[in-house]
Amino acid sequence: MIQQAAEKPAPKLRTLAPALDRDLQTICAKCLEREPHARYRDAGELAEDLERWLEGKPIKTRRVLPSTRAWRWSRRNPKLLATAIACLLLGGAAIWLFRDEYAKIEQPVSSEKSIAVLSFENRSEDKANDYLAEGIQDEILTRLSKIADLKVISRTSTQHYKSAPENLSDVAKQLGVAHILEGSVQKSGDAVRVNVQLIKAANDSHLWADTFDRKLTDIFSVESEVAKAIADQLRAKLTGREEQVIAAKPTDNPEAYDAYLRGLAYTLKTGNTTANSLGAQKYLNKAVRLDPKFALSWALLSYVDARAYISVSLQPTVALREEARQAAETALTLQPNLGEAVLAKGYYHYACL
Repeated sequence: MIQQAAEKPAPKLRTLAPALDRDLQTICAKCLEREPHARYRDAGELAEDLERWLEGKPIKTRRVLPSTRAWRWSRRNPKLLATAIACLLLGGAAIWLFRDEYAKIEQPVSSEKSIAVLSFENRSEDKANDYLAEGIQDEILTRLSKIADLKVISRTSTQHYKSAPENLSDVAKQLGVAHILEGSVQKSGDAVRVNVQLIKAANDSHLWADTFDRKLTDIFSVESEVAKAIADQLRAKLTGREEQVIAAKPTDNPEAYDAYLRGLAYTLKTGNTTANSLGAQKYLNKAVRLDPKFALSWALLSYVDARAYISVSLQPTVALREEARQAAETALTLQPNLGEAVLAKGYYHYACL
């Protein structure tokens, strides 16, 4: 038993007691580290972390990073490490030797029912309206992604491309799609104009284009109409449930939806910074205050809180973790079948427990 304790790492306590708080598990794991320098230096340091945990404050010790675990594993298993390196070198050599053969393998033809929604251009005089272009583009993409018969590229993959790139066919090849959706948004007062065009990348031909002039209070309908039109153009088969989902109106309160789009825009910015987390929180909290039944906003608020908790872009307090839980459960209570609500609850469990 002594030999086993010396050679094998202690099991994670949460595998034995799932309800155990993650910070408490981290404290216990630090106490059980085999390397003396990795443990608490003295009882006072341990007591300080325990007091912080009891008070709901973030503990000072951090979880062991994957890179640290890998380094420790390599020290315990030098022979396995050498074998792994040899396999990597052998594989690299094989790829180099047969690179011409690999190049001959034909790339799969993009499905005709595939599409990438590029960033929408903000043509408003006020650049503060960028949030509207970003939000409308993301909402159209989200609606399309809920159609099982379509292959829709995620925003993470498309955000690096311009709204109207010159080398459209190259972009489509890189993304592995047959079609590209470009768009622009122009806001003046409470009037909004949305231009969209669906392009077949192979020959740069326009399959469909339209202009939507709406009041800001009726912007929901544009997102649904565009998604439905694209599905029709690509001859995608929609189930009755999918038709309901893409036509769904998330809230009847236009001010709440505007606040939601502003909060969403902060989550789409590059970098999970403190400023972005606070900005998203501010507007999403405003959205659910204006419409307490706005399930989509509750779900996004939960995600923002949970992401801030695990990334420490905000102080990972008990209050923040509790807000993430309550927001996810509220979203699920309001709309049990809302995909974003289910995702929010799952992400909460991953990030906060």
